[in-house]
Amino acid sequence: MAAMADGKNGPPLGAIAAIRAASGRAGLVGAWLFLILSLAGPPASSFQTAVVAPLGSSIAQHFGGGNHGAFIAQLTITLPAIGVVLGGPLTAWLITLFGYRPVIIANAAMLAVAGSAGFYTDAMLPFLAARLLVGFSAVALYSALVALTGVVFSGTTLSRMISYQNGAGAASGLLLVLLSGAVASHFGWRTSFLVYLFASVFLLAALIVWLPSRASLAASRASQAGEKASLKPLIPALILNVVVFSMVFMVIIQGSLLMAANGISDPQVQSVVISFSTFAYALTATLCSWVETRLLGRWTFPAALALMGMGVLVMGTVSAVWGAGLGSLLIGAGSGLSASYLVKLVVQGAAPSVRERAVGLIAPAHYLGQSANPFIMQALRVTVGIHMAFVIVGIVLFAGAAWAAAIRLRAARS
Repeated sequence: MAAMADGKNGPPLGAIAAIRAASGRAGLVGAWLFLILSLAGPPASSFQTAVVAPLGSSIAQHFGGGNHGAFIAQLTITLPAIGVVLGGPLTAWLITLFGYRPVIIANAAMLAVAGSAGFYTDAMLPFLAARLLVGFSAVALYSALVALTGVVFSGTTLSRMISYQNGAGAASGLLLVLLSGAVASHFGWRTSFLVYLFASVFLLAALIVWLPSRASLAASRASQAGEKASLKPLIPALILNVVVFSMVFMVIIQGSLLMAANGISDPQVQSVVISFSTFAYALTATLCSWVETRLLGRWTFPAALALMGMGVLVMGTVSAVWGAGLGSLLIGAGSGLSASYLVKLVVQGAAPSVRERAVGLIAPAHYLGQSANPFIMQALRVTVGIHMAFVIVGIVLFAGAAWAAAIRLRAARS
Protein backbone atom coordinates (compact mmCIF):
# COMPACT_ATOMS: atom_id res chain seq x y z
CA MET A 1 0.00 0.00 0.00
CA ALA A 2 2.89 2.39 0.68
CA ALA A 3 3.23 4.89 -2.08
CA MET A 4 6.65 4.82 -3.63
CA ALA A 5 7.17 8.57 -3.54
CA ASP A 6 10.87 9.26 -3.18
CA GLY A 7 10.58 12.97 -2.54
CA LYS A 8 11.84 14.13 -5.97
CA ASN A 9 9.24 16.87 -5.95
CA GLY A 10 10.60 18.08 -2.64
CA PRO A 11 8.69 18.76 0.56
CA PRO A 12 5.77 18.97 0.88
CA LEU A 13 4.85 18.11 -2.73
CA GLY A 14 6.38 14.65 -2.51
CA ALA A 15 4.28 13.89 0.56
CA ILE A 16 1.08 15.22 -1.06
CA ALA A 17 1.74 13.09 -4.16
CA ALA A 18 2.29 10.01 -1.99
CA ILE A 19 -0.97 10.58 -0.10
CA ARG A 20 -3.02 11.02 -3.28
CA ALA A 21 -1.42 7.94 -4.84
CA ALA A 22 -2.07 5.82 -1.74
CA SER A 23 -5.68 6.93 -1.33
CA GLY A 24 -6.61 6.86 -4.98
CA ARG A 25 -9.33 9.40 -4.28
CA ALA A 26 -8.10 12.09 -1.86
CA GLY A 27 -8.34 15.60 -3.28
CA LEU A 28 -5.76 18.27 -2.67
CA VAL A 29 -7.47 19.56 0.49
CA GLY A 30 -7.92 16.03 1.83
CA ALA A 31 -4.26 15.24 1.15
CA TRP A 32 -3.17 18.35 3.06
CA LEU A 33 -5.43 17.42 5.99
CA PHE A 34 -3.94 13.92 6.06
CA LEU A 35 -0.44 15.41 5.95
CA ILE A 36 -1.20 17.57 9.00
CA LEU A 37 -2.73 14.64 10.90
CA SER A 38 0.23 12.40 10.06
CA LEU A 39 2.57 14.90 11.75
CA ALA A 40 0.58 14.75 14.99
CA GLY A 41 1.97 11.55 16.56
CA PRO A 42 4.74 13.09 18.69
CA PRO A 43 2.59 16.16 19.51
CA ALA A 44 -0.07 13.76 20.83
CA SER A 45 2.57 12.05 22.95
CA SER A 46 3.71 15.40 24.37
CA PHE A 47 0.31 15.81 26.07
CA GLN A 48 1.36 13.18 28.63
CA THR A 49 3.58 15.37 30.77
CA ALA A 50 3.89 18.80 29.13
CA VAL A 51 0.55 20.07 30.43
CA VAL A 52 1.22 19.04 34.05
CA ALA A 53 4.92 19.97 34.11
CA PRO A 54 4.30 23.49 35.55
CA LEU A 55 1.64 22.27 38.01
CA GLY A 56 3.66 20.01 40.32
CA SER A 57 3.72 22.23 43.41
CA SER A 58 0.02 23.10 43.07
CA ILE A 59 -0.96 19.44 42.76
CA ALA A 60 1.17 18.59 45.81
CA GLN A 61 -0.57 21.30 47.86
CA HIS A 62 -4.01 20.17 46.72
CA PHE A 63 -3.35 16.64 47.96
CA GLY A 64 -2.23 17.68 51.42
CA GLY A 65 1.31 18.92 50.92
CA GLY A 66 4.31 17.35 52.62
CA ASN A 67 5.74 14.03 51.49
CA HIS A 68 2.31 12.65 50.58
CA GLY A 69 1.41 15.59 48.34
CA ALA A 70 4.86 15.53 46.73
CA PHE A 71 4.45 11.82 46.02
CA ILE A 72 1.08 12.36 44.31
CA ALA A 73 2.56 15.19 42.26
CA GLN A 74 5.35 12.88 41.08
CA LEU A 75 2.85 10.14 40.26
CA THR A 76 0.94 12.66 38.14
CA ILE A 77 3.97 12.82 35.84
CA THR A 78 5.20 9.22 36.08
CA LEU A 79 1.95 7.20 35.97
CA PRO A 80 1.41 7.93 32.25
CA ALA A 81 4.68 6.06 31.61
CA ILE A 82 3.01 2.84 32.83
CA GLY A 83 0.19 3.51 30.39
CA VAL A 84 2.82 3.96 27.67
CA VAL A 85 4.41 0.58 28.39
CA LEU A 86 0.98 -1.10 28.26
CA GLY A 87 -0.53 0.91 25.41
CA GLY A 88 2.36 0.88 22.93
CA PRO A 89 2.45 -2.87 22.26
CA LEU A 90 -1.37 -3.14 22.42
CA THR A 91 -1.89 -0.52 19.73
CA ALA A 92 -0.80 -2.86 16.92
CA TRP A 93 -3.41 -5.43 18.00
CA LEU A 94 -6.10 -2.74 18.20
CA ILE A 95 -5.25 -1.47 14.70
CA THR A 96 -5.40 -5.02 13.31
CA LEU A 97 -8.74 -5.60 15.01
CA PHE A 98 -10.48 -2.27 14.33
CA GLY A 99 -8.40 -0.27 11.82
CA TYR A 100 -6.73 3.12 12.13
CA ARG A 101 -9.77 5.37 12.23
CA PRO A 102 -11.56 3.82 15.26
CA VAL A 103 -8.27 3.59 17.19
CA ILE A 104 -7.43 7.26 16.58
CA ILE A 105 -10.97 8.45 17.37
CA ALA A 106 -11.34 6.38 20.56
CA ASN A 107 -7.95 7.32 21.97
CA ALA A 108 -8.30 11.01 21.09
CA ALA A 109 -11.60 11.03 23.01
CA MET A 110 -9.98 9.18 25.92
CA LEU A 111 -7.05 11.60 26.01
CA ALA A 112 -9.39 14.60 26.09
CA VAL A 113 -11.65 13.17 28.83
CA ALA A 114 -8.98 11.53 31.02
CA GLY A 115 -6.55 14.41 30.60
CA SER A 116 -9.08 17.00 31.73
CA ALA A 117 -9.97 14.94 34.85
CA GLY A 118 -7.89 17.26 37.01
CA PHE A 119 -10.46 19.99 36.34
CA TYR A 120 -13.55 18.09 37.43
CA THR A 121 -12.42 15.55 40.07
CA ASP A 122 -11.02 16.12 43.56
CA ALA A 123 -10.62 12.45 44.53
CA MET A 124 -7.11 11.05 44.43
CA LEU A 125 -7.78 7.57 43.01
CA PRO A 126 -9.93 8.66 40.03
CA PHE A 127 -7.40 11.38 39.28
CA LEU A 128 -4.47 8.92 39.29
CA ALA A 129 -6.44 6.36 37.26
CA ALA A 130 -7.10 9.08 34.70
CA ARG A 131 -3.37 9.82 34.50
CA LEU A 132 -2.76 6.15 33.67
CA LEU A 133 -5.32 6.41 30.83
CA VAL A 134 -3.59 9.57 29.59
CA GLY A 135 -0.41 7.59 29.00
CA PHE A 136 -2.27 4.74 27.31
CA SER A 137 -4.26 6.97 24.95
CA ALA A 138 -1.36 9.30 24.12
CA VAL A 139 0.98 6.46 23.16
CA ALA A 140 -1.81 4.77 21.16
CA LEU A 141 -2.22 7.98 19.15
CA TYR A 142 1.56 8.29 18.76
CA SER A 143 1.97 4.68 17.62
CA ALA A 144 -1.00 4.76 15.24
CA LEU A 145 -0.01 8.04 13.59
CA VAL A 146 3.69 7.16 13.26
CA ALA A 147 2.83 3.70 11.87
CA LEU A 148 0.46 5.38 9.44
CA THR A 149 3.35 7.31 7.90
CA GLY A 150 5.06 4.00 7.17
CA VAL A 151 1.92 2.76 5.41
CA VAL A 152 1.61 5.77 3.11
CA PHE A 153 5.15 7.12 2.68
CA SER A 154 8.45 5.54 1.69
CA GLY A 155 12.02 6.44 0.83
CA THR A 156 13.14 10.03 1.27
CA THR A 157 9.58 11.22 1.87
CA LEU A 158 9.21 8.86 4.84
CA SER A 159 12.55 10.02 6.23
CA ARG A 160 11.45 13.66 5.97
CA MET A 161 8.08 12.94 7.57
CA ILE A 162 9.72 11.29 10.59
CA SER A 163 12.00 14.31 10.99
CA TYR A 164 9.05 16.70 10.77
CA GLN A 165 7.07 14.60 13.27
CA ASN A 166 9.83 14.76 15.88
CA GLY A 167 10.32 18.48 15.36
CA ALA A 168 6.58 19.06 15.72
CA GLY A 169 6.57 16.98 18.92
CA ALA A 170 9.32 19.06 20.53
CA ALA A 171 7.73 22.36 19.49
CA SER A 172 4.27 21.34 20.70
CA GLY A 173 5.70 20.14 24.02
CA LEU A 174 7.23 23.56 24.62
CA LEU A 175 4.03 25.34 23.59
CA LEU A 176 1.90 23.13 25.88
CA VAL A 177 4.17 23.87 28.85
CA LEU A 178 3.95 27.62 28.21
CA LEU A 179 0.18 27.48 27.60
CA SER A 180 -0.48 25.44 30.73
CA GLY A 181 1.63 27.77 32.86
CA ALA A 182 -0.10 30.85 31.47
CA VAL A 183 -3.57 29.37 32.04
CA ALA A 184 -2.63 28.39 35.61
CA SER A 185 -1.35 31.90 36.34
CA HIS A 186 -4.51 33.62 35.13
CA PHE A 187 -7.31 31.13 35.84
CA GLY A 188 -5.95 28.69 38.44
CA TRP A 189 -3.99 25.47 38.14
CA ARG A 190 -7.02 23.21 37.72
CA THR A 191 -8.13 25.11 34.64
CA SER A 192 -4.86 24.09 32.96
CA PHE A 193 -6.22 20.55 32.68
CA LEU A 194 -8.74 21.83 30.14
CA VAL A 195 -5.80 22.19 27.74
CA TYR A 196 -6.23 18.44 27.21
CA LEU A 197 -9.47 19.18 25.37
CA PHE A 198 -7.30 20.24 22.43
CA ALA A 199 -6.82 16.49 21.88
CA SER A 200 -10.33 16.58 20.39
CA VAL A 201 -8.68 18.02 17.28
CA PHE A 202 -7.25 14.56 16.55
CA LEU A 203 -10.74 13.09 16.86
CA LEU A 204 -12.30 15.62 14.49
CA ALA A 205 -9.48 15.19 11.98
CA ALA A 206 -9.85 11.40 12.01
CA LEU A 207 -13.57 11.74 11.29
CA ILE A 208 -13.07 13.69 8.06
CA VAL A 209 -9.62 12.74 6.72
CA TRP A 210 -8.97 9.82 4.37
CA LEU A 211 -7.38 6.93 6.26
CA PRO A 212 -6.51 3.40 5.02
CA SER A 213 -9.59 1.23 5.49
CA ARG A 214 -9.61 -1.91 7.56
CA ALA A 215 -10.36 -3.92 4.39
CA SER A 216 -7.38 -2.47 2.50
CA LEU A 217 -5.09 -3.14 5.45
CA ALA A 218 -6.36 -6.72 5.66
CA ALA A 219 -5.77 -7.19 1.92
CA SER A 220 -2.26 -5.78 2.27
CA ARG A 221 -1.50 -8.14 5.15
CA ALA A 222 -2.93 -11.09 3.20
CA SER A 223 -0.58 -10.30 0.30
CA GLN A 224 2.32 -10.41 2.75
CA ALA A 225 1.18 -13.59 4.47
CA GLY A 226 3.99 -15.60 2.92
CA GLU A 227 6.67 -13.27 4.23
CA LYS A 228 8.57 -14.46 7.27
CA ALA A 229 8.76 -11.10 9.00
CA SER A 230 9.98 -10.81 12.56
CA LEU A 231 10.79 -8.16 15.13
CA LYS A 232 14.14 -9.81 15.91
CA PRO A 233 16.16 -7.79 13.35
CA LEU A 234 14.88 -4.61 15.04
CA ILE A 235 16.03 -5.55 18.55
CA PRO A 236 19.45 -3.79 18.18
CA ALA A 237 17.69 -0.61 16.95
CA LEU A 238 15.21 -0.70 19.85
CA ILE A 239 18.02 -1.28 22.38
CA LEU A 240 19.89 1.67 20.84
CA ASN A 241 16.75 3.78 21.33
CA VAL A 242 16.70 2.85 25.04
CA VAL A 243 20.41 3.57 25.55
CA VAL A 244 20.54 6.91 23.72
CA PHE A 245 17.24 8.17 25.15
CA SER A 246 18.65 7.71 28.64
CA MET A 247 20.63 10.88 27.83
CA VAL A 248 18.47 12.68 25.23
CA PHE A 249 16.63 14.72 27.88
CA MET A 250 19.70 15.29 30.05
CA VAL A 251 19.14 19.05 30.26
CA ILE A 252 15.47 18.77 31.23
CA ILE A 253 16.08 16.09 33.88
CA GLN A 254 19.44 17.17 35.30
CA GLY A 255 20.03 20.75 34.10
CA SER A 256 18.30 22.51 37.00
CA LEU A 257 20.26 20.50 39.58
CA LEU A 258 23.59 21.24 37.89
CA MET A 259 22.84 24.95 37.55
CA ALA A 260 21.84 25.14 41.23
CA ALA A 261 25.16 23.52 42.14
CA ASN A 262 26.87 26.27 40.10
CA GLY A 263 24.99 29.00 41.96
CA ILE A 264 22.52 29.65 39.12
CA SER A 265 19.32 29.41 41.14
CA ASP A 266 17.05 31.97 39.45
CA PRO A 267 14.14 29.93 38.00
CA GLN A 268 13.76 32.33 35.09
CA VAL A 269 17.43 31.98 34.11
CA GLN A 270 17.18 28.20 34.46
CA SER A 271 14.07 28.04 32.29
CA VAL A 272 15.73 30.10 29.55
CA VAL A 273 18.80 27.82 29.57
CA ILE A 274 16.60 24.70 29.42
CA SER A 275 14.54 26.22 26.60
CA PHE A 276 17.74 26.48 24.52
CA SER A 277 17.89 22.69 24.52
CA THR A 278 14.22 22.35 23.57
CA PHE A 279 14.57 24.86 20.73
CA ALA A 280 17.69 23.17 19.35
CA TYR A 281 16.02 19.76 19.66
CA ALA A 282 12.98 20.91 17.67
CA LEU A 283 15.16 22.49 14.99
CA THR A 284 17.54 19.59 14.39
CA ALA A 285 14.82 16.95 14.71
CA THR A 286 12.96 18.73 11.91
CA LEU A 287 16.09 19.11 9.76
CA CYS A 288 17.50 15.62 10.40
CA SER A 289 16.52 14.23 6.98
CA TRP A 290 18.00 17.26 5.22
CA VAL A 291 21.19 17.05 7.29
CA GLU A 292 21.52 13.35 6.50
CA THR A 293 20.88 13.64 2.76
CA ARG A 294 22.66 16.93 2.07
CA LEU A 295 25.44 17.26 4.66
CA LEU A 296 26.52 14.34 6.81
CA GLY A 297 25.17 11.19 5.21
CA ARG A 298 26.19 8.08 7.14
CA TRP A 299 27.99 10.27 9.69
CA THR A 300 24.77 11.83 11.00
CA PHE A 301 24.40 9.56 14.04
CA PRO A 302 28.08 9.74 15.14
CA ALA A 303 27.90 13.53 14.79
CA ALA A 304 24.71 13.61 16.88
CA LEU A 305 26.35 11.64 19.70
CA ALA A 306 29.45 13.86 19.50
CA LEU A 307 27.29 17.01 19.83
CA MET A 308 25.56 15.53 22.87
CA GLY A 309 28.90 14.56 24.42
CA MET A 310 30.37 18.00 23.78
CA GLY A 311 27.36 19.70 25.34
CA VAL A 312 27.40 17.49 28.45
CA LEU A 313 31.15 18.14 28.89
CA VAL A 314 30.68 21.91 28.54
CA MET A 315 27.89 21.93 31.12
CA GLY A 316 29.95 19.81 33.49
CA THR A 317 33.15 21.85 33.27
CA VAL A 318 32.01 25.48 32.76
CA SER A 319 30.14 26.89 35.75
CA ALA A 320 29.16 30.23 34.15
CA VAL A 321 25.71 30.84 32.70
CA TRP A 322 27.10 31.00 29.17
CA GLY A 323 28.53 27.50 29.63
CA ALA A 324 25.15 26.16 30.71
CA GLY A 325 23.49 27.86 27.74
CA LEU A 326 26.05 26.62 25.19
CA GLY A 327 25.97 23.11 26.62
CA SER A 328 22.18 23.11 26.54
CA LEU A 329 22.16 24.13 22.86
CA LEU A 330 24.69 21.44 21.91
CA ILE A 331 22.85 18.69 23.82
CA GLY A 332 19.54 19.72 22.27
CA ALA A 333 21.02 19.79 18.76
CA GLY A 334 22.55 16.33 19.12
CA SER A 335 19.43 14.93 20.81
CA GLY A 336 17.12 16.16 18.04
CA LEU A 337 19.25 14.52 15.36
CA SER A 338 19.49 11.31 17.41
CA ALA A 339 15.75 11.13 18.07
CA SER A 340 14.72 11.45 14.42
CA TYR A 341 17.48 9.11 13.27
CA LEU A 342 16.59 6.38 15.77
CA VAL A 343 12.84 6.50 15.11
CA LYS A 344 13.54 6.29 11.37
CA LEU A 345 15.82 3.29 12.01
CA VAL A 346 12.87 1.35 13.44
CA VAL A 347 10.11 2.54 11.07
CA GLN A 348 12.13 2.05 7.89
CA GLY A 349 13.69 -1.18 9.12
CA ALA A 350 10.36 -2.85 9.92
CA ALA A 351 8.74 -5.15 7.38
CA PRO A 352 5.20 -3.97 6.47
CA SER A 353 3.59 -6.94 8.21
CA VAL A 354 5.17 -6.07 11.58
CA ARG A 355 5.34 -2.28 11.24
CA GLU A 356 2.55 -1.48 13.73
CA ARG A 357 4.08 -3.83 16.31
CA ALA A 358 7.52 -2.30 15.82
CA VAL A 359 6.28 1.28 16.11
CA GLY A 360 4.31 0.31 19.23
CA LEU A 361 7.63 -0.47 20.93
CA ILE A 362 9.30 2.89 20.14
CA ALA A 363 7.63 4.99 22.85
CA PRO A 364 8.11 2.32 25.58
CA ALA A 365 11.80 2.15 24.59
CA HIS A 366 12.10 5.93 24.90
CA TYR A 367 10.38 6.01 28.28
CA LEU A 368 12.49 3.12 29.57
CA GLY A 369 15.60 5.10 28.63
CA GLN A 370 14.33 8.33 30.19
CA SER A 371 13.38 6.57 33.42
CA ALA A 372 16.91 5.16 33.67
CA ASN A 373 18.53 8.61 33.63
CA PRO A 374 17.81 9.58 37.27
CA PHE A 375 19.17 6.24 38.52
CA ILE A 376 22.32 6.47 36.39
CA MET A 377 23.00 10.05 37.38
CA GLN A 378 22.19 9.49 41.05
CA ALA A 379 24.68 6.62 41.24
CA LEU A 380 27.35 8.80 39.62
CA ARG A 381 26.46 11.87 41.69
CA VAL A 382 26.80 10.17 45.07
CA THR A 383 30.07 8.59 43.95
CA VAL A 384 31.92 11.42 42.18
CA GLY A 385 29.69 14.50 42.44
CA ILE A 386 27.39 16.08 39.88
CA HIS A 387 30.09 17.85 37.84
CA MET A 388 32.22 14.74 37.39
CA ALA A 389 29.03 12.79 36.62
CA PHE A 390 28.46 15.09 33.65
CA VAL A 391 32.09 14.68 32.58
CA ILE A 392 31.81 10.87 32.68
CA VAL A 393 28.59 10.88 30.67
CA GLY A 394 30.18 13.23 28.13
CA ILE A 395 33.16 10.91 27.72
CA VAL A 396 30.83 7.91 27.29
CA LEU A 397 28.87 9.77 24.60
CA PHE A 398 32.10 10.62 22.76
CA ALA A 399 33.10 6.95 22.99
CA GLY A 400 29.71 6.04 21.51
CA ALA A 401 30.27 8.51 18.67
CA ALA A 402 33.69 6.98 17.96
CA TRP A 403 32.18 3.47 18.01
CA ALA A 404 29.40 4.47 15.60
CA ALA A 405 31.92 6.18 13.29
CA ALA A 406 34.20 3.11 13.33
CA ILE A 407 31.31 0.85 12.29
CA ARG A 408 30.46 3.14 9.37
CA LEU A 409 34.10 3.45 8.32
CA ARG A 410 34.49 -0.32 8.32
CA ALA A 411 31.28 -0.70 6.29
CA ALA A 412 32.50 1.89 3.76
CA ARG A 413 35.77 -0.01 3.28
CA SER A 414 34.18 -3.41 2.85
